[in-house]
Amino acid sequence: MRKYKAAAGAQFNVKKVQIYGEELERLEARLGHPPTAEEIVDAAKAPRSPLNDTIDWNVKRAARKYWLVQARNLIGHIEVFVSVRNKAVAVRGWYNVKRHPEDPQRYVRAESIVESPYMREQIVRYAMREAQDWSRKYRHYREFKVIHVAIRKTNARVGA
Repeated sequence: MRKYKAAAGAQFNVKKVQIYGEELERLEARLGHPPTAEEIVDAAKAPRSPLNDTIDWNVKRAARKYWLVQARNLIGHIEVFVSVRNKAVAVRGWYNVKRHPEDPQRYVRAESIVESPYMREQIVRYAMREAQDWSRKYRHYREFKVIHVAIRKTNARVGA
């Protein structure tokens, strides 16, 4: 069996990542092919499955979580046209940021972000984290070396 570790942002019990990884390997062997998400859920349904605690089986709570995913998907996939050098360019319509340090995060219109150094800084930091996460994910691909270098240089320059 391979050695596993939880990636940053994992939403499961990271102390059990080795157990989960090994169980997913066993599932693949049982199925005779790499598992789909549906097959993982089906395997996790068994109360004694090592994967059982990775799924929220409370239907009401799981439904609420999924509705939030749908709402985030909705607002995150609507773009608005803005003028850049007299040309209409589509940009994300809303960003999830804090308007002030003491505020909760909310979805703020893109136009408002441009006017606020505080909110703009949040977007830059978030974008750098995404770029670094992408770079870590694909760090073993030589084809992306130029991109990895650019991400490192940009991060050093903006200090995110």
